[in-house]
Amino acid sequence: MIIILLALAFIIFTVIKIINYGRWAGKHGNRRGAIGLYLMALLCLVLPSAVFLLNLLR
Repeated sequence: MIIILLALAFIIFTVIKIINYGRWAGKHGNRRGAIGLYLMALLCLVLPSAVFLLNLLR
């Protein structure tokens, strides 16, 4: 259980950092980079969640 919580905390921290960097890139005129960073943040949140749920269903 502790491992799952640590992994979840790491994933959330990573997503927050990526979103903040995307906001920074967008404010500095790099819209395509900001969109790419938002998509990467979404993937960093969805993929581990999907793997976790698929492992629970086995």
